[in-house]
Amino acid sequence: KKSVLFRENIRVYNSMFAFTSMGAKIDKSINNGSSPYVFKISGQVHHLMGSLLPLDGQCPKFAQLYIYDTHNEVLNRLDAVNCNQKNEKLDQNIVEGLIQMFDQTNELITLLGRQSNDSKQYEQPTCDEIGGLIVGDIGLFDSNRDIIIEFKSGELKCVTKLNPKFMSLQYPLLFPFGEDGYTPDLKWHCTNYESKRRRIPMRAFIAYQIQERVFQFDTLLKGGRLFQQFLVDAYATLEEDRLDYIRKNQKNLRSEVYKGIYDAISKGDNDANNIGQRVILPSSYTGSARYMLNNYQDAMAICRQYGNPDLFITFTCNVKWPEIVREFNAKPGYKPEDRPDIVSRLFKIKLDDMINYIKSGEPFGEIEADVCTVEFRKRGLPHAHMLIWLKQNYKCYSAVDIDSIISAELPNKTVNYDLYNIVTQFMIHGSDRARVVFQENQQDEILAYLNCRYISPYEAVWRLFQYPIHFRKPSVERLPIHLPLEQNIIFNEPSYQAACKSLGLLGDDKEWIEALANAVNTTTCPQLRQLFVTIILFCDVGNPQILFNTYWQNMSEDILYKLRQTFEMPNLIVSESELQNSLLFELEQLFNVSSSSLKEHHLPMPDEYRMLELRNKLLREELNYDYNNLEKEHSILVTQLNKDQKDVYDCVVKTVEEKMPGLFFVHGHGGTGKTFLWHTII
Repeated sequence: KKSVLFRENIRVYNSMFAFTSMGAKIDKSINNGSSPYVFKISGQVHHLMGSLLPLDGQCPKFAQLYIYDTHNEVLNRLDAVNCNQKNEKLDQNIVEGLIQMFDQTNELITLLGRQSNDSKQYEQPTCDEIGGLIVGDIGLFDSNRDIIIEFKSGELKCVTKLNPKFMSLQYPLLFPFGEDGYTPDLKWHCTNYESKRRRIPMRAFIAYQIQERVFQFDTLLKGGRLFQQFLVDAYATLEEDRLDYIRKNQKNLRSEVYKGIYDAISKGDNDANNIGQRVILPSSYTGSARYMLNNYQDAMAICRQYGNPDLFITFTCNVKWPEIVREFNAKPGYKPEDRPDIVSRLFKIKLDDMINYIKSGEPFGEIEADVCTVEFRKRGLPHAHMLIWLKQNYKCYSAVDIDSIISAELPNKTVNYDLYNIVTQFMIHGSDRARVVFQENQQDEILAYLNCRYISPYEAVWRLFQYPIHFRKPSVERLPIHLPLEQNIIFNEPSYQAACKSLGLLGDDKEWIEALANAVNTTTCPQLRQLFVTIILFCDVGNPQILFNTYWQNMSEDILYKLRQTFEMPNLIVSESELQNSLLFELEQLFNVSSSSLKEHHLPMPDEYRMLELRNKLLREELNYDYNNLEKEHSILVTQLNKDQKDVYDCVVKTVEEKMPGLFFVHGHGGTGKTFLWHTII
């Protein structure tokens, strides 16, 4: 009885000991009836970890339970579950047993309470006293204490899916030893040396984990409802990894037809959001809108070739199939819902067998073409739709022909009792209607896909095993069609504006370049800077950065003079980068007058730290040397060095010029020229 209660509440017990929380929209409506349990989610999935201390007034949960008040750990864990809803089925003895097991086996828990080998110095205190540690090497000038306070903000941190403990942190009951999971650097061990694959992909690793092996006790496959959750979570993680790659490679996917860009520019549409798609989900991604549309077009191509299909066949998985019942009779204590991997495998076998049977011509005659799509019903079980095109001699032309292969009536219960039971039990179901509401024009195709996605454990297994969800015969070859101004354009530029400029759709900045060129000879530097800001603000400048790079030296000619006057240093030398930074500071002030900024026009912002450094008068006084006189003095001193001094001089200068680290010690008796050498080098 205790085992049955544990398996029924295994997800609750796992949540009680999990280090991380799982964020997802769980569809609980499908488990209201008496049907088998299904764990089903929609939208994005993520694992979160918060602070190791709970906020004031809140129950400790997840990883906090391993740190907070461990003397009352059992009650704290029960309270953590009962904070939101009361669960009377939880057994305190089971919780105590799990605590003892994890303390002995789970390496993640031992990391939180790791002890050194020296038990005298490092063993945990046995009383509830508060002690303090005084760090050594405290001298006369180190007596002050620094106190660092970290506020409890309540923010949660996402745990990366590439962390080897990603699944162990979330599923301690499935991975009681805290085993490592997938990491990108796992190497592929293959006996075929011709294989180009060097790393194990995430899908292959997860598929390897969920295989049943003889003589191996695998807690993962014995998780029941928690195993369902793991499958859904694992496949959602795999999809997230694939979608992240697509999102990071949008430069190779963002495209639009030439005519669309040309029309947008012609009508004065300068909003880049209206041109192209900001985030593309390509047709190569299984399940995307483009993938579905392409398969639909392929099916329509078959219709154009062979006409309307003759048969529409549905094939639905049922957990009461004799094969499934026989398999689970050999596994005492298990139900079909506990092993979605077996159910999905068996459906694939029976689907292939049925398709081969239909193609053999025995039930309906010879066929010319077929299309099959695998879907997953509301309760998650796989479901297939098939379209069959029969050859001319076997087509149904009359109602009699149709009635010979299909019946839409309930069998007579008295005459065909067995057939009546089969039809009423397996072929009658509720409404299939689905309501979809589009509330916004979504330009992020990846986000739109995630928001509309539902994942069940059966679909997760199907996709992890790489079973096809769409196949057809004969194959359809997709041919590109070239129309005037309809060619596809790839945006390899950093922005849409740059792409339009490369296509020659934008005017050049010749007018503004000539305006500044004429002003250079007739205006002062402040007036030139004001003209530059006016052009950027109120004129259609294609590339402000080029305009700045062309005339920044002309706009900054008076800045060096102003700095020398301000610091009263006639010999002040300012580097080119510091001079440009000072100019940017002046321009930023002019832009701010018009409630604008350099950043709004894709121009570099001034470095405030360098400005403070430039205005440091003491530093400037220290660096205010007469470089001309120093150069003459140095050339004279170098010629007066003897051989040993010259060797040391060359070694030091070479190290400085090559920007290499070095430590030099010059030793000699008094009067041997050490000070003279030092003066020459400095």
